[in-house]
Amino acid sequence: MAQHAKLSASAAHRWMVCPGSVRLGKGLPDTTSEAAAAGTVAHDLAAWALATHNGALLNDEIGRVADQDGYDITIDAEMVDAVRLYVDTLAADKQPGDVDWVEVDLTTALQRIDESTGGTADHVRFRPAAKHLFVTDFKYGAGVLVNPEGNKQLRMYALGALLDAEGRGALVPTVTVRVVQPRVAH
Repeated sequence: MAQHAKLSASAAHRWMVCPGSVRLGKGLPDTTSEAAAAGTVAHDLAAWALATHNGALLNDEIGRVADQDGYDITIDAEMVDAVRLYVDTLAADKQPGDVDWVEVDLTTALQRIDESTGGTADHVRFRPAAKHLFVTDFKYGAGVLVNPEGNKQLRMYALGALLDAEGRGALVPTVTVRVVQPRVAH
């Protein structure tokens, strides 16, 4: 399992509210669960579909078993349907001239603020015509709805995406954060 930044975007909900949790958690082992491993497999499948433009081939992945963090995760129709919804949502919003980045490591950009920060956004889209960034997070979890409004993880990704765009020479006045979470009723 990859080492998280001390102040990772995915844990921002904790360390922004309780800064002492960073020190208390130091030295504790990274742990995972079968559900988290399944989420990683779903994210990997989504990244592959987006990067290769092979969303049409997702059904071919049904039945494949992925070894993730010590768990054998079978890609089933539910996972493929969830990934397809995410891929289709992004495709429906795409406009001519848009530039997409998949699994964007924002650590270097975020470390301009603090060397302990880091994170990887699932998808960032730059729309040059509108000088607009869209940060979209794919949540595979079932059970708890993730609200994008005020979401600390997404705020970190938005900040990282802004800093990254600035580093590429683009000044962007507007960022929209979104969550695609197909396995939660809302």
